[in-house]
Amino acid sequence: MSPKQRTGVFDYTEYDAERANRKVFRHSELHISAIELILSLMLSANGTLEELYAEVEPQFCRSLNIPYYLHLHLNHPKNVDVLPELCERVQKRGPNSVRLLKLLCVRLFDASLYTRGDRIGAGSYGEVFKATIPFKPRDVAVKLTSIPKRIFDRCVLVDLFTEVTILEKFKTDRRVCHLYPQCILYIVLNC
Repeated sequence: MSPKQRTGVFDYTEYDAERANRKVFRHSELHISAIELILSLMLSANGTLEELYAEVEPQFCRSLNIPYYLHLHLNHPKNVDVLPELCERVQKRGPNSVRLLKLLCVRLFDASLYTRGDRIGAGSYGEVFKATIPFKPRDVAVKLTSIPKRIFDRCVLVDLFTEVTILEKFKTDRRVCHLYPQCILYIVLNC
């Protein structure tokens, strides 16, 4: 383990060097299949996140923080070329897989669709802002979630995935805020 790995800070120089030595990155088909496999392992049969791969407090359980690594990997500029094909394949796997990919990949959210307004509130995992959608005359709430900066930080993906799953489950109930389909680490609610 390198000194930077012990501090929990991701080292892009080390990542780029390792990436250059891995054959999986030279073949987009293999690269996409590997990511697809990891995503499928992260989901349990009932559609929740598998604790073995997505633990809220990975450092206490001595488990790998797979969501942290996968988030950094999917958002690295050198991996942008595989995203269209990956999205197409994940779409075929169903809504739980799509939800997981959207929560991990920042590029799948278009923040320019929203005009951020005043801050409504803040909590443990981020802040909530009033926002507008230019093409719809309706206010929405946008929840901006803090992304862990170190591998040892709490894995908020587990809580976000659960929150989004519940919101989607009750999307037809008028008493529940409705989630816009473009959500990711920005949770956009129509209240």
